[in-house]
Amino acid sequence: MKKRLITILAALVVLACLPLSVFAREVPDLSRKGSVEITMMTGGTAVPGGTLRCTRVGDVAEDDGNYSFVRLDGGKLEDVTSPEAAAALETFAAEYGKTHTLKTAEKEIDANGKARFAELEPGLYLITQPKPAPGYCAIKPFLVGLPEMNGDTCVYDREIRSKTEPEKAAAPTPTPSPTPVPGTTLPQTGQLNWPIPVLTAAGLVLLVAGLLLRGGKGKDRHET
Repeated sequence: MKKRLITILAALVVLACLPLSVFAREVPDLSRKGSVEITMMTGGTAVPGGTLRCTRVGDVAEDDGNYSFVRLDGGKLEDVTSPEAAAALETFAAEYGKTHTLKTAEKEIDANGKARFAELEPGLYLITQPKPAPGYCAIKPFLVGLPEMNGDTCVYDREIRSKTEPEKAAAPTPTPSPTPVPGTTLPQTGQLNWPIPVLTAAGLVLLVAGLLLRGGKGKDRHET
């Protein structure tokens, strides 16, 4: 009986510990470095050329066991995945960088369309494109967090595909028509139509004159 009771108690202890192990969430290691690798793509094809810039604009903050990103000045951030948040942090970085030193790096995009930023400490990073690939538009800024929570696991090495668009061909500029200056006339070119009626009338006159002369000669011969 005693042995059976011990077995039941041991089973209860194991069952009580199961939720702790199953639902345990990994705690970010703030001493661990990470990386961000970005591949520039268009229509499934890699786009080489140009540069990308990676600027650290936020820290990792902890609140009662919950981790999130905050601006370098401590300002709270709502949705770091939105384009509006990226645009706001681009403006923030421009102003904050006037009085503080920002950790930033710029990389050329290689022949495979890739640019990799390594040895990045945990935090929030702003990705911009100072120089687009020839014939392409610069991408809109976006944010990358390190580490990223994938379920209950922290991901320190991020791989991202960024879509870039070709530049639109400029519409041809229409050639303006010359504007005549008042009081002047342009030289006439090409065929003129006014000689046609004049020549027609002259021909008719000659024809009538010829008929009259012919008629007069015939009358003279008849009288003789």
